[in-house]
Amino acid sequence: MGLPIREEPRSFLKQHLSPVTFDKLNHYHDLLVKWNKRKQLVSITTLESLWLRHFLDSAQLYSLYPDGIRYRWMDIGSGGGFPGLVLACIASEYAPENEFVLVESNNYKAEFLKHVTLKLGLNAIVQRSRVEDLTPQKANIVSARAVTNLVTLIQWSEKHLVEDGKALFLKGKNVSNELSEAFEEWDFDHAIKASWTDQTGSVLIVENISQNQS
Repeated sequence: MGLPIREEPRSFLKQHLSPVTFDKLNHYHDLLVKWNKRKQLVSITTLESLWLRHFLDSAQLYSLYPDGIRYRWMDIGSGGGFPGLVLACIASEYAPENEFVLVESNNYKAEFLKHVTLKLGLNAIVQRSRVEDLTPQKANIVSARAVTNLVTLIQWSEKHLVEDGKALFLKGKNVSNELSEAFEEWDFDHAIKASWTDQTGSVLIVENISQNQS
């Protein structure tokens, strides 16, 4: 599908977000570039396309936010903050009561996430831990991008989601194969939406997870 717009991604976000929210994303972008010089948060090869590859790719999940309810959002393997920190920036204006839990085991990346969270006044907490070591987080939404295979993501999500929660995974061209493997161990409902930023990518929505009894 590719980008849903003709203009470049930074302009798209600036046009569709309020000045306050866009300024937060812009500040976050500048901090990321600065910290990335000391130790890698994102691949150096993606620095010239940060707004497309990381910011807009993450922001597309905002369109899948549930309206009118208070929720807890858990982001697994947040790394440099994608997608969780981008979404926390957007929600800080439009849904400030909703809390984000950013899970990251790498010390430097976790310190970066804490720094940005405090600097921008976001409603987010950083868990410097492996996700499998955490007690159940009772999240309404779980998200992840480029962390691990779908079987493992579903296992983690089943532990940390509330009963009616959903998982949102940014996936690549092998999503069909990953789904086939996941169905061997798990039962779940799912939907696939085309990515805004990658013709071979998709957003996978997973709900009603249970252990496969067959």
